[in-house]
Amino acid sequence: MLSRVSIPAAAERRIRREARSKILRERALALHEAGWTYARIGQALGVSSTRAHQIVRKARRLANDPRWFHDLPARAQTVIWTRGWSELGELEVARRVARLTRRELISAPNFGPVACDALAAWLTALGFELRCEPPADDGLDIPEEPPAKAAP
Repeated sequence: MLSRVSIPAAAERRIRREARSKILRERALALHEAGWTYARIGQALGVSSTRAHQIVRKARRLANDPRWFHDLPARAQTVIWTRGWSELGELEVARRVARLTRRELISAPNFGPVACDALAAWLTALGFELRCEPPADDGLDIPEEPPAKAAP
């Protein structure tokens, strides 16, 4: 049975922010397809006309090329691309990411704890989790049992 992994506050904020952005993109694209100008869309969304154009352009790109990883943060997407996994299905990539430890992920260039938390939350949603860290090898050889004391 899978246990619920708590999502850190930074990852929760990112998830909420991305959900708001998705709603904003959908609304902007619908308004643009209804014939609204970027200036009117910007007024309706409370952004500039330039930002409205950027939002509509991104919404079109995502609508024309829907990939399962577009909802992941950019740094998590970069890890997937650099490992050559971008053409694989979501579950296969989740299996491959689950074979990694947190330390291995964070060792990737420009990939920190917040992006790692986002990937961990994504894995949890799919029923996977990151591999546990191996015990630290501090160089001390501690015997399993203490040596027997010699009788005097």
